[in-house]
Amino acid sequence: QPPIGQWRDHFSYTSTVAVVEGNGVVYCATRNAVFRFDPATNETARINKTNALNDVDVSALGWSNGLNALVVGYGNGNVDVVFGESSVNLSDIKRSGIIGDKRIYGITCAGDLAYLSCGFGIVVMDLRRLEVKDTWIIFPNAAQNRVNAVAFHEDSIYAATELGLFSAWRQEANLAAFTNWHLRADLPQANGYYSDVESFAGKLIVNWSAP
Repeated sequence: QPPIGQWRDHFSYTSTVAVVEGNGVVYCATRNAVFRFDPATNETARINKTNALNDVDVSALGWSNGLNALVVGYGNGNVDVVFGESSVNLSDIKRSGIIGDKRIYGITCAGDLAYLSCGFGIVVMDLRRLEVKDTWIIFPNAAQNRVNAVAFHEDSIYAATELGLFSAWRQEANLAAFTNWHLRADLPQANGYYSDVESFAGKLIVNWSAP
């Protein structure tokens, strides 16, 4: 039995939704919690709503090397930034007036920023200031569609989406303007569904999924 004043959870932990590594520690997310595994000590700890998280239905994970912070995204657009044993909740997307899919499908961290791939576009969060920095609606005519993943490769930023792979110059002053984003028509399935994009070993790797 747990001591008086402490909680014990009874969530389901049967399906993995995301994995990320930070400082040699592996974080594995299920819908209701994040498991932290340290291979150096062979210890496993569980992070959930009873000790650090502020929501359930985890949908994405990211790791900030600069801040040593775990970024947790949820199906309703909510975000937790976990620093050690505590967290800060950023509910801007969840509380926003955006109509439609607010789910966070992927998180890419670079410097002090986290790039959230959402059901309507890309949200840039400043993890040091703990606030939303910008929102990018990258599709033609500013239409809202699902972005699955974001990656930086050489001088460009890439977005894997349900409508194809989009790219923009990384130093562009106004990435919130859809006119600065372009569909990569040189791919075999240019208008296909791309579920992921990664920059690895000097190459850009994308994953196309059949309908």
